[in-house]
Amino acid sequence: MGPGNGGTIGGNGEITIPGGGTAQVGNNPSTTITIPEGGGTIQPKPDGTVDVPGGSTVQTGENGPEITVGPGNGGNVGGNGEITVPGGGTIQTGKDPAATIIPPTGGEVTPNPDGTVTVPEGTTVKPGDGGPEVTVGPGNGGTVGSDGGVTVEGGGKVTVKGDPDDTTITLPSGGGTVKPNPDGTIPLPGGTVVTPAGKDPITVPDGGGTVNPGTGEVTSNVHTVTFDSQGGSTVNSIKVTHGKTAAKPGNPTRSGYAFGGWYKESGCTNAWNFDADTVTGDMTLYAKWTQNSGGGGGGGWYNPPSVATYPITTPATFPHGKLTISPVRASRNTTVTITVTPEDGYRLGVLNVTSGGKSLPLTEKGGGKYTFTMPAGTVKVEAVFVPAETPEMPWINPFADVREGAWYYDAVRFVSENGLMDGYGSGQFGVTDNLSRAQLAQILFNKEGRPVVNYLLQYEDVTTGTWYTEAVRWATSQGIAGGYGNGNFGPNDPITREQLAVMLWRYAGSPAATNNELHFNDTDEINGFALEALHWAVENGIINGYSDGRLSPQGRATRAQVAQMLKNFLENRESGD
Repeated sequence: MGPGNGGTIGGNGEITIPGGGTAQVGNNPSTTITIPEGGGTIQPKPDGTVDVPGGSTVQTGENGPEITVGPGNGGNVGGNGEITVPGGGTIQTGKDPAATIIPPTGGEVTPNPDGTVTVPEGTTVKPGDGGPEVTVGPGNGGTVGSDGGVTVEGGGKVTVKGDPDDTTITLPSGGGTVKPNPDGTIPLPGGTVVTPAGKDPITVPDGGGTVNPGTGEVTSNVHTVTFDSQGGSTVNSIKVTHGKTAAKPGNPTRSGYAFGGWYKESGCTNAWNFDADTVTGDMTLYAKWTQNSGGGGGGGWYNPPSVATYPITTPATFPHGKLTISPVRASRNTTVTITVTPEDGYRLGVLNVTSGGKSLPLTEKGGGKYTFTMPAGTVKVEAVFVPAETPEMPWINPFADVREGAWYYDAVRFVSENGLMDGYGSGQFGVTDNLSRAQLAQILFNKEGRPVVNYLLQYEDVTTGTWYTEAVRWATSQGIAGGYGNGNFGPNDPITREQLAVMLWRYAGSPAATNNELHFNDTDEINGFALEALHWAVENGIINGYSDGRLSPQGRATRAQVAQMLKNFLENRESGD
C-alpha cells in the first residue's frame, strides 16, 4: 500500500483503500494501482494477479501508459501490468482525449514502456476525438497508442466500422498505423489495401493517401503539378507531397517572347509563390509571356487562348494495369480517348469517369479504347484491374433508398449501369422525387454522346451556360422537345407522364401504333398532342396504368417511374420490337 495512504486488509488478503489511494503490485517493473475517489477493494489471487474495481487506474513502471479499468466493470491486473476485463468490458488509455478499448471475451491488454498497449485480435478501439471504431484483426493482434491509433505488423488487418457495412484494411509488409480522423477518413501508408464491403480492393498509391471507408475513395498524398507553357517549350510535370511546396522548374523558352513567371490560372493574374504556396491537389500552373519589342513597336503581355480547358486527373498508379489519356487537358465538347492496358493475366474490371460527382457516358471503341465528351469542368478517371478469370462484378447498389426487391430496383440498376441517371451526393437516388423537363432532355442528350449542335435557342428561360443549355438545344433541334408556345421551355418544371411519353416517342422517330385504343378511365385528360405517343407507349409496355384503371397522363413522373420507362423503352428498342 501507499505511498501516501493507508488501508485495511481482510481475512482473505483483500485490501481496502480509501478514495484516491494507491497500491503497488509486482517488481521490475512494479505496477501502481490507483483506486478511484469512492474508494474500493483490491483482491490478490494465488496466481499473482489482483482483481481491481471499475474506475481503477493502472500504470506499469514509471513510463508505461495510464490505463483506466471501466467504467462500469472491474478487471484483473497481472504482475507485468497486463489487464484482463470480462467480455464486453472496457478500458481507457491516454488522456485528452482518452481512447476506449474493448477487448474480446477473455482478452488481455498489456501496457508497454513506450506508451502503447498491446491488444489481441478482436479488440475494438474507439478514438477519443471522434471517427469510426476500429477492430484489430482478423488474424492478428496489434498495439494501440494513447491517441487511439491502431498499429499492426506487416500484412496485418484491421476492420473499420462503416454505415451500413464495414471496410477491411490490410497494411503493407512494413506495417502501419490506422488512426481515423474525426470526419471518418483515414490516412494510410502507400501499399495499404482497402476493401469496402462488396467492392473491389483499392491500393493506396506510393506516398500514402487518405481513404473514405464509406465510399472507398482514395485521395493520394502525392499530387501532380503540370506546367502549361502556353506556346513555349515543354516543361515536365512534377510530383509533390500533399501540403508541401513545389520545386521551381527551369524557365521555358518561346521565340519572340520573354518568360514572366508561373501563374495559378491561364489568364495569368495570380502568381504562384514557390517558396510559400503549398500543393493540396493535382494542379496546373501557366506560363506568362511578354512579347519582345521590335521595329519600334511596343511589347505587351501574351494573351493566352480564350477557350477554357480543364484537367483530367487519375490516381498516381493503377495496380495490374495502366491508362493512357489523350489529351490530358481539354476544352468542353472535346472527345477524350482512354486507352486501357492490363498486365498479363488481368482484365479491366471497372472504368469510371466522373465530373462534379456525376458519371459521364463512355463509348467503347474496341482495342481497349474508350471515349467520352469533355464537360466544362475537371474530370476524374478511375479504374480497377482484376484477374482475367474473375467473373463480371455484380452491380453494387450505391443508393440507400433503393432496396432490393422494390419494383423499381432493376430499373434503377439499369439506368445507373448505363450512365443514364445518377443519384445525389448524399447517396440517395431520390426514387419519389419528380424529374424535370430539362433532366429528361439531359438523359437523352447523354445517351447520344452529347453531340455539338449549332441551333439558335429562343427560350427566354434557357440561358447560355447552364448545365442543361446544350441538352435543350439538342432536343429542340431534333424535334424531341419543344416549348410551351409562350417563349418558355420550362426547364425546371416537373415533367408529366404524357410529356415524357411524347419525348421518348419523338426520340424513337415517332413510330405509328397498331392499336389506337386506350382502356383507361381518365383518357379525357390526355392532350391531343400526346394521344398518338401514349398509344405507342402503352402498346409497347413503356408506360403502364395504375391498379385503379387510371393512366394519369397529367401526373408527375417520379425518378423511379422514369427509370422504369427508360428501361422498358431502351430494351424494347434494342430488341427491335
